[in-house]
Amino acid sequence: MQNPASVAGVKTETAEEEIRRVVTESQLYETLFIYGNPAGFDKGKLLEYWVPESKGGKAIVQVQNAVRRLLDRRWHYSKESKNEEFVIRSITFFAPGDVADVTTRERWYVPMVDEQGRLVKDREATLEYSIRYRVVKIDGRWLLLLNSTPYRDRN
Repeated sequence: MQNPASVAGVKTETAEEEIRRVVTESQLYETLFIYGNPAGFDKGKLLEYWVPESKGGKAIVQVQNAVRRLLDRRWHYSKESKNEEFVIRSITFFAPGDVADVTTRERWYVPMVDEQGRLVKDREATLEYSIRYRVVKIDGRWLLLLNSTPYRDRN
C-alpha cells in the first residue's frame, strides 16, 4: 500500500506545475499580447486562462476593462515591451485542494504608445510589484479567478 502523503505529494506537484504554467503563460499573454494589440487579440483565448465572468471570474473582467480603456485612449504597449522578471514566490493550497493563492514578484518594461507609435510621456514604462493570484480548478483545469494587479495604474 502506498503512503497517502506521497500520493498527495505527487498530486500536489502536478497541480503546482500546472498552476505555475497557467499563471506565467496568462500574464505573458495578457501583458505582452493583449495590451500590445488590444484591438486584435484572440478574445477566445481568455477562456484558456481565466474563469468566465458567468462563473464568478473577476480577473477576466479586469482584463476586459483594461482593454476598453486602451481602445478608448487609442494606446497600446509598444513592441519593445518585455518581461524582465517573473518569479512565483509561493503557492498556497486551500482545502479541499481546488483553490490556491499564488504570490509573484514581477517586473515589466512596457512603454505605452499611441496609435502613431509615439510614446505616451506621462506613463511609467517600468512596472514592478508583487501580485497575489487566486486560481481555482474548474472541470479539471486551473484558471485565474482574481488578482491584486493594480490595473488602473497599468494602462
